Amino acid sequence: MDQVMETPNMGFIEAIKTCFKKSFVFKGRARRSEYWWWVLFSFLLSFSTSFIGGFIPKDNLWAAGIFSFIVILGSIYYFIVNAAVTVRRLHDIGRSGWWYGGTLIYALIWFVWLAYEGINVALNLNISPNATKDMVSNAILMELIGKILITYIPLMLYGVVLLVFYCLDSKPGANKYGDNPKGVPAEEPALQE
Repeated sequence: MDQVMETPNMGFIEAIKTCFKKSFVFKGRARRSEYWWWVLFSFLLSFSTSFIGGFIPKDNLWAAGIFSFIVILGSIYYFIVNAAVTVRRLHDIGRSGWWYGGTLIYALIWFVWLAYEGINVALNLNISPNATKDMVSNAILMELIGKILITYIPLMLYGVVLLVFYCLDSKPGANKYGDNPKGVPAEEPALQE
């Protein structure tokens, strides 16, 4: 049996470079260190963007517009890179990338439903003609909060399942998604004598 040595964990810089280099690569596998360093980078990027945005003068519409445009373009690119590394991470544990796709589909359906429900509640709410604007707003809000909580629970539970998946170790050896990025071979069955 050939011994394959496990490669050391990726460092922060190497993981971020790998994620950007594989921005549009949804095939293959990503080990835990690559994924979690990317998560940390994402948090730092989000914090930095918010921090920088706070220094843009509110009355300077030109600067705010340019900054917003850059943030929107960056967010689209970030979404693609994040989806790619997440799918590769799921592949590493032998799961389909559709586990992540399911989250996106559910979230999209949930947001569309929420918009529909918000409009529906606002149009069909029975409030006396003497009600103030605040009373109407509070009634709509309370009705929506109940519906949001009930329908958001499955998405939260699904997120917990995905979190567990993201924390699992690589499947040893190659799987249908590619070779193990750690270089660890699959355990061979003991020879029968």
